[in-house]
Amino acid sequence: MTLEDRFNRFWKAYPKKVGKGAAERSFKKYKPNEVLLVAMLEALKLQRRSDQWQRDGGQYIPNPATWLNQKRWEDEAPPGRKDDFLL
Repeated sequence: MTLEDRFNRFWKAYPKKVGKGAAERSFKKYKPNEVLLVAMLEALKLQRRSDQWQRDGGQYIPNPATWLNQKRWEDEAPPGRKDDFLL
């Protein structure tokens, strides 16, 4: 899988579609392999469910380039919502 393919997977998963060129430059700076990409996508999955990202129609979702530049995939997992723990 090429770096471009991995970026396309990231872009498809990211909920805020702004600044694609800046996001692509930031992504290429880290040259994520498959392992890092999976870590990024898993972090996105958790963060998408966070109260902060869901508040006010997603107003507080960082732009994708910002998320990448700040290595937000390394953030601690946000507190879970009650329905995340239902069996």
